[in-house]
Amino acid sequence: MAHLWSGRFEGDPDAALFQFGASFRFDKRLFHDDVRGSLAWADALEQAGVLTAVDAAAIAKGLNEILAAGNDPAFFQTPAALSDEDVHAFVERELVQRIGDAGRRLHTGRSRNEQVAVDLRLYLKRQIPVLQESIVALVAVLLDQAGRAGDALMPSYTHMRRAQPILAAHFFLAHASALRRDHARFAHVLSEIDELPL
Repeated sequence: MAHLWSGRFEGDPDAALFQFGASFRFDKRLFHDDVRGSLAWADALEQAGVLTAVDAAAIAKGLNEILAAGNDPAFFQTPAALSDEDVHAFVERELVQRIGDAGRRLHTGRSRNEQVAVDLRLYLKRQIPVLQESIVALVAVLLDQAGRAGDALMPSYTHMRRAQPILAAHFFLAHASALRRDHARFAHVLSEIDELPL
C-alpha cells in the first residue's frame, strides 16, 4: 500500500527519517479503538446510503477479523506492520489486503484527523476507569498509612528546606486528598469526551 504522502513525492524518504516520523510502535495502543471507531463509521455510511450492504458487510467482517488477529502480539511485528506509519495505516492496509477495494471506501467522509479524534476519545473511555481504580487503591493505602502513623511527627518542607513539624498522618492525607481531586477530574473528563467529535 502506498504511504499517505506518496502522491506528493517521487522517491521514498531516507529510512532513518521515516522511522523518526513513524508512530506505529507508540500508537498501536489505539488499535482496538481505531477498529471499533471504523466499525461504527462503516455502519453509519451504510445507514446513510453511502456504502452498499455488500461493502458494509465485507468491511465489518474484515475489521472483526483484524480485531481478532490483534489478540496475538506477533500480528503487530510482521515486516509489513513495522513498515506502516501509524495504527490507522496498519488497519487500512490489513483491511484492503483482506477485502480489496471496498476497504478503501471506509474513509469516505472521514479525515485522518477526525479518525484520530475518535480514537483518542475511545481510548480515554477505556483507560480512565482503569486509572480511577488505581487512584482508589492508592488512596486506600494512603488512608491506611495515615491511620498507622498515629501521632508520629515528620518535618514538612518549603522551598526544599525543612520547615515546621507535621503529623505524618497529615502528610499521607494531603496526598490522598489531591488524588481524590484527580479522580473527580477524570470523572469530569470522562463525561466530556463521551461525545462524537465528527
